[in-house]
Amino acid sequence: MEYVKHAAGGPLAAMHRRLRSVLRAGARTKHFRRADAADFYRIMKAALLIRLVFPDDKLLLRQPTAAQVRAIQRWLWNIASGFLAPRPAGRRRS
Repeated sequence: MEYVKHAAGGPLAAMHRRLRSVLRAGARTKHFRRADAADFYRIMKAALLIRLVFPDDKLLLRQPTAAQVRAIQRWLWNIASGFLAPRPAGRRRS
């Protein structure tokens, strides 16, 4: 993740600041739990790499339909919201 740290201080600094701000604001409102931005990036990167390694062949042959784009957006949102979901009181990350 060294490249992420490097990019965070360079060309992607504004995006990293915004993500940290969004993660903190969401945790303050209790809509999701506190999460480290680097951990969040790891989850998103893993999800995207899985899609690249195991692509749906039909998507390689033509532009994805609006429905396919929405399905992928829902898939990514489900991953992100599961990662950020508040934990029940008393449960700690293992």
